[in-house]
Amino acid sequence: MHEVTLRCAMRRRLFCLGIAILAHLETSTSSSSGLSAHTVEPQTHAKTQRLHINLWRDGHVHITSVLPSESEAADGTGTANTFTVSAVKDEVLAVAQRVIKACAACPHSDNIHDAACRGCHRHRGTTGPKSFNKARNLHRLSTTLNELVHAPRLLGLAAGLLGVPRVRVYQDALFEKEPGDVESGWHQDSAATPLNSDHVVTLWVALGDLNQASGTLMFANGSHAVRDDGLSSRGLPLSDRVAAVRHLTDDDVRAQYAVVPPRQIRAGDATAHLGWTFHRAPPNRGSTPRRAFAVTYYADGAKTHQDLIAPPGDTVASGRARGVELQTQDGVNVVVQLLSDDLSTWMPWMMDGWLIPGEPLAPPSV
Repeated sequence: MHEVTLRCAMRRRLFCLGIAILAHLETSTSSSSGLSAHTVEPQTHAKTQRLHINLWRDGHVHITSVLPSESEAADGTGTANTFTVSAVKDEVLAVAQRVIKACAACPHSDNIHDAACRGCHRHRGTTGPKSFNKARNLHRLSTTLNELVHAPRLLGLAAGLLGVPRVRVYQDALFEKEPGDVESGWHQDSAATPLNSDHVVTLWVALGDLNQASGTLMFANGSHAVRDDGLSSRGLPLSDRVAAVRHLTDDDVRAQYAVVPPRQIRAGDATAHLGWTFHRAPPNRGSTPRRAFAVTYYADGAKTHQDLIAPPGDTVASGRARGVELQTQDGVNVVVQLLSDDLSTWMPWMMDGWLIPGEPLAPPSV
């Protein structure tokens, strides 16, 4: 009886959160593309099967020609009806620059309760020390990018890599490092993802030719499959996950895993990694910007973590809960037991009432 009462109270709280209308950064040009879960045929192609095997063995894999070059598209070697890497780069940078410029002008972009700046959280995340430019969820601001992340080419690839029939889009992001921009430390994406599923994969697509000096991703081989290495936050309470991996050193990781160094990646190629794979990116020591467009997919039917929301009465101030505290219009506080990482993705879903603990995550497509 208590569980039923608690669930009903949770739904009422989420409903109240959903009443709040999120302010958009600008008039959205995105259009609906139907359900964001897409059925794909079983992946039988030998290349996809090899990629799937290697991904689940190592936790990461290199994939060639995810986006074709203009010459490949013109001479027929690229898949028909796909976007060229140069066209995608131009659209990503154009949309991202509008986001970055608008958020830089927002005086309260660290305040998630400030309606005027919620668009910055939807597309930028919280601010902090400048390490590199990033902008998330650009597909919600661009019809072209919305079509790209839902294109059969990428959906089929993601589903084949995960070994599932249907996938949904979690988020996209531009990661741009100018020459001299600093490193990104070792981390696991799923530590900040409110999904209770191992079937999460990110396609990190190079938007230009990159080499080792550019600072492409490094991976800890096989780290996705280990739960008790003393490094992973996989077995910790949801509220403690992000903090647990924030201070890992290179020596910590190398003491337990073989580390795959940065590699040369051609424009349009991608690396794919699972949500629990440890990875990092060195500084950009090259002479040109390092730009990548990353799209994260998860298996349709994946459930929101049961412990996403702290029990009623547990607050951050009391020390009984840790995370981001949101307030409903009736004054009730709800603590989301995740820290700020990926806030720009899950916080709007939370406010719109789509993150229901223990139930499948299925937000509407844009």
